[in-house]
Amino acid sequence: MVVYLMQGDREVAPRIVFEETFRRFDIKLTLAETKQLFAVLGHALRLADGSAEEDPILLPGDRKAA
Repeated sequence: MVVYLMQGDREVAPRIVFEETFRRFDIKLTLAETKQLFAVLGHALRLADGSAEEDPILLPGDRKAA
């Protein structure tokens, strides 16, 4: 997998691109989407190694659990 930053001539903000080179598959995310993805992945890693609580993280737009 290759990860790189890309900004086209007409784009206001750069995109983070995750590209799987063998299958020609790519995902283009905004900076905000990339931050959310890394927050979720980081939380999953902390859960896996036992350094995080089991409560799910809340992302923008999520409702706080009662």
